[in-house]
Amino acid sequence: MTRESPSQPEGDSTAVRRGLELLSRRDHFTTELSKRLADSGFPIAIVESTLQELTSQGLLDDVRLAEDRVRRWRSDGRSEAECRARLAGREVPPHIIDGAVQAVRDPEGNDELQAAIVVLQKAMGSGSSPPPAARLAGRLGRRGFEPDTIRAALRHCGIEDPSTESSSDGPHS
Repeated sequence: MTRESPSQPEGDSTAVRRGLELLSRRDHFTTELSKRLADSGFPIAIVESTLQELTSQGLLDDVRLAEDRVRRWRSDGRSEAECRARLAGREVPPHIIDGAVQAVRDPEGNDELQAAIVVLQKAMGSGSSPPPAARLAGRLGRRGFEPDTIRAALRHCGIEDPSTESSSDGPHS
């Protein structure tokens, strides 16, 4: 016995149910949900109508999700550069990335420094002796913090800046 294809409205409702199921597990960006629905075998027209339906219901919101992610990552000590890279890796459009970063930016401009300090405090832990300054600075650098921010965070935490110990007067790269 052959199975008949569902009609368009049934396919739409099935795709919406699948989208809701995926969103109930965790938030998804539009591109992620689109791929997941397409991978489930839904035709592109049904995927697009499903995304529109979920967006119109307020269940799929790339702007809200991007801001939420940036806010959480920043509080965990992620640099702005790292937040941007993480969102870009999830195929979030650049204008949404820019808006999310701007929306959570500290009006005083201290958020990069505060994020770097969080990283240092976590790295130093409650142990008797902190890791070497060069190692801490390297950790911040790998997370995308600028050299000036790294130096300021090290100073704030009372750690001798390793770049001043043996640096020349020339520019650093």
